[in-house]
Amino acid sequence: MIKVFSLIGSAAGERSTTAQLSDRFAAAFRQRAAEDGETVSYERLTAADVRLDFCRSCHSCFRSGICPLDSVDDMGMLKQKMRDCDILFLGSPVYMGRMSGFTKCVLDRLTGMSHRLELLGKPTLLFMTTDSNHGQAAADDLDYILRFFCSSVINIGAFYKTGHPNLNYEEDMQPILTETAEKLLQTWYDPRIAITDFQQKVFLSRILITRRAIRLNLGSVEAQAVHDAGLDRYVLLTEAIEDFCMRKKVRR
Repeated sequence: MIKVFSLIGSAAGERSTTAQLSDRFAAAFRQRAAEDGETVSYERLTAADVRLDFCRSCHSCFRSGICPLDSVDDMGMLKQKMRDCDILFLGSPVYMGRMSGFTKCVLDRLTGMSHRLELLGKPTLLFMTTDSNHGQAAADDLDYILRFFCSSVINIGAFYKTGHPNLNYEEDMQPILTETAEKLLQTWYDPRIAITDFQQKVFLSRILITRRAIRLNLGSVEAQAVHDAGLDRYVLLTEAIEDFCMRKKVRR
């Protein structure tokens, strides 16, 4: 069973264009996975389904590894769903030329997880929806942030109501749905294929910081978490993914 969790940054809920697009990607992926004998479970939540507070810049996630807000709003639940899923969908409408405020708030609240590399190698499908403009810039902005999680990002860009690829044109959408489903399945089999050189550098930087913190006994919660997971044994992100993602999947 391949578990897909989709988080959509639109408060319009199920009727939002972005949520409906997520469902189309999930349906295409389920169909493609079935051809390989795989079953897929799919859960989608939107900004209308959860209560989320803004980051208060208290730095507790860095000092203790715990965000005090996680126990009073729904972020703790969202984090667990992100950890537990096999494939993550992250979709957002374009507001004022960039991702929605909800989406940015989620990323702000995930800062501690990014430093602890908790989404390492997680296949992550990124997509945006917009009426007519700024779509690709918004998608690239979100892509840049997600790379710091060292997840395996599949950035399929933006989709338009008046433009191309057009959400309402089957001739635009069907090839993309099919191609995306194939990319998702191949990345599920081997998350290393979506890793960039930039992410290799991000990973190495995190490992060097971890090694220094452990050697000097600096008491860094992030460094200790990475060390306890055994990730500081590696220099290459792709090697860490092979051991911690691919082999774990085989054992399942």
